[in-house]
Amino acid sequence: MNGEKYIYAGNRSTVLRRMISLGLDVKHVLPTVGSWLEREMPELGLPFTPVASKKQATDFLVAEKFDVFVSTGFRYILPVTQLRGIHPDAKFVNIHPSFLPDLRGADPIPGAVLFGRDSGVTCHLMDDGIDTGAIVAQRKIPYFDGLDSKLLYKLCFKLEPDVFEEAWKLKFVPQSVAGRSEIKQVYYTCAAGDDVFHESDDAEQLVRRVRAFNTPRRGFQFALGEQKYRAFDASVISHEIGYDLASSAECWQVIESYEDCLLLAKNKMLVKLSGVTPTPVGPLRGRMHTN
Repeated sequence: MNGEKYIYAGNRSTVLRRMISLGLDVKHVLPTVGSWLEREMPELGLPFTPVASKKQATDFLVAEKFDVFVSTGFRYILPVTQLRGIHPDAKFVNIHPSFLPDLRGADPIPGAVLFGRDSGVTCHLMDDGIDTGAIVAQRKIPYFDGLDSKLLYKLCFKLEPDVFEEAWKLKFVPQSVAGRSEIKQVYYTCAAGDDVFHESDDAEQLVRRVRAFNTPRRGFQFALGEQKYRAFDASVISHEIGYDLASSAECWQVIESYEDCLLLAKNKMLVKLSGVTPTPVGPLRGRMHTN
């Protein structure tokens, strides 16, 4: 594959930096406008054009000559069939932070935590669908108790360059994933209300919901009385003392508050919310509800 010319598009530089270290000829970079990648481009010293729309990206790729297009965190769904008609010998590959074919969609990392599913990183060939192309290389990150989105983002981003390099060594030839279609798959893109309190959640579901949306710009949303709050971590207190404290309380009633933490009762279980903001002032009581 010596002499191949690459175009890279996306919102982060992890895979791009590995491409540079491998000595690949990156002809041009298309960072999403406002992304970390756009801010890092002057340091990387490669030609780049910030992209703000699907049309802008498509028009650029129609006009350019390249052998391999690589995307990581690129927000626009490109008309790959149209582009292949113009560049019939080119390869179009995407690195997606999930163990495809599970967790296709825009938000696979919160989805993995929210639904308690295995995650990972996959390099696949692109088609006109959303994360539906043939799989070339991938690594799995099994779900484990205590996993949250902040950690999973870090793990996936660390693995992305290795998965890309493995796919590159395979010359981007798809590999067999026999038997995977027998497992029910989840497609996940965050919807309004996913990051807010749900009265119907059980204790474990609420913990997963908080941990799924614990990145600094989001947070799990709830209210007590007229005050709105966000929380960034949660856990179930499984000790018998939790049962004793929660057994006589209403569902989702606050039974104690201290520092940036709340203790809530749910079906004779005790749930601890932490990283609560704004920090509660004085002892709080009442039942948690939606904003």
